[in-house]
Amino acid sequence: MRLWTWQNPDFSLDNKQQKVKSIEYSIYLNHPHLAKQERERHKAAYQKIWERLGTDQILWCFTQYEDAVDNASVEEFEKMGCLLWEIDAPEDNIIKYCNTAWECLRKGKAIIFQRFIDSCKNLQIFDPNKKNKIVKDFKYWKYKNEQQLLNAMFLEKFVNGCSDAIVFHPVEQYSISIKKNPKIEDKWWANLPKKNTGKTSKQIIPCAQCPGRAEN
Repeated sequence: MRLWTWQNPDFSLDNKQQKVKSIEYSIYLNHPHLAKQERERHKAAYQKIWERLGTDQILWCFTQYEDAVDNASVEEFEKMGCLLWEIDAPEDNIIKYCNTAWECLRKGKAIIFQRFIDSCKNLQIFDPNKKNKIVKDFKYWKYKNEQQLLNAMFLEKFVNGCSDAIVFHPVEQYSISIKKNPKIEDKWWANLPKKNTGKTSKQIIPCAQCPGRAEN
């Protein structure tokens, strides 16, 4: 399965001796515009993921090329000097995760409240069934504690636009091949089509009933 991952410029996926840098050296977590309180919340979320997976040697990947190179992603990652790699991984070696659960863990559940408010403002929904579904989905996420969010994060199968991937490093050890190496091909993504912004999914608010989640 093709995946796309932005990495620090001094990191090479094809170097099996090189370690994925820890939190202390993370460009993202040490971004000058990330507030201290938010940084601490993010760090705690990453620690929980590492504990669950048993390692901090992981790569966060996009499952859709369009999401990896949307204008917002490219602008932010390139500001930090990151480079985009394209890899091909056996599905058995991919950890599938729910973006909503991860955002709740990383940013706090307030993001879900805002999505709910925005959805109600932007949509003139007169169908009672649609209204009931939004309320149900909202409550599903609102009342989950950290452990429940962590359990909800990991999926059995991908849901297009709502989920992404984690793979382990060194990639060679997990039969993952490199298809686009920015150390060799420079900014190979620069002249390829991009989308304006946002995930590929048309879903505007997280679903309580997710086809990728085992509990359903």
